[in-house]
Amino acid sequence: MLAFNIQFNTILLRLTVLSLTFFTAIAKAQHSDIWLLLNESQVTIDEIDTDTNVPVSIDLTTGRFLFSSNFDDLGQGAEGTDDPGFRTVANTFTPNGILNFRAIESLLFWNGDAWVNSVADQERILVVDALNETTVIDASGVSNAVGAIDQIDAGGGIHQHIEFFIENNINSESPPPPAAGAYMINLELFATDTLGGDVMHTASKPIRITFAYQISTEEYQQALSALTSPTTTPEEVSVPIPNAALLVLAGLLFVFARRKPI
Repeated sequence: MLAFNIQFNTILLRLTVLSLTFFTAIAKAQHSDIWLLLNESQVTIDEIDTDTNVPVSIDLTTGRFLFSSNFDDLGQGAEGTDDPGFRTVANTFTPNGILNFRAIESLLFWNGDAWVNSVADQERILVVDALNETTVIDASGVSNAVGAIDQIDAGGGIHQHIEFFIENNINSESPPPPAAGAYMINLELFATDTLGGDVMHTASKPIRITFAYQISTEEYQQALSALTSPTTTPEEVSVPIPNAALLVLAGLLFVFARRKPI
């Protein structure tokens, strides 16, 4: 009996370890962050994802940084996600302030051919902040636009995830599920000295976050490609230039400046 108990406990331990490994892998696969910097007193977006060391995507139709996510997170259910999060390295912001978001513009939907500000039914995205207050973004605009993300820690850093949900807003006891597709919202990020207090780090340029809901990877990639590889790019769009490209350009200018005329 003793040998049986030892063998059973060993099997149970191995199953527990395997389960923890499995769920940890899922959490890591779903986890993503928007890395933030400070340019003088303005919140800015790091052009390199510190987790992956890969440049952040840019929406070439607007010049805005572009982030992607998928609904159906393990913790938030089929119509929710807490990605992407918001993160800095230490000593970035003024300690003990509050990092906030401001939702701007209307909800956009990929109709299979283009991003449009109309939806299939009455879909909307809810952003639930750190105080459990809800920002609503639909095809007509935004309500309760500002929300708190988290308090900046004593070391001037932050790492927090708030929650995003999609729903069909039909007035019914049993509303139908949202239409499958890709959705997009626009946010600005800023910091105040207290909750609802004075601004101490001014708002970033707008960022765009897209969400996939019950569509294939290929369908989602098509929606993203319309932004990152558009067939035409508006002339007025100002696209951020990576620092590495600026260094190369500066070197070329220096070389040509030193060349003597023939």
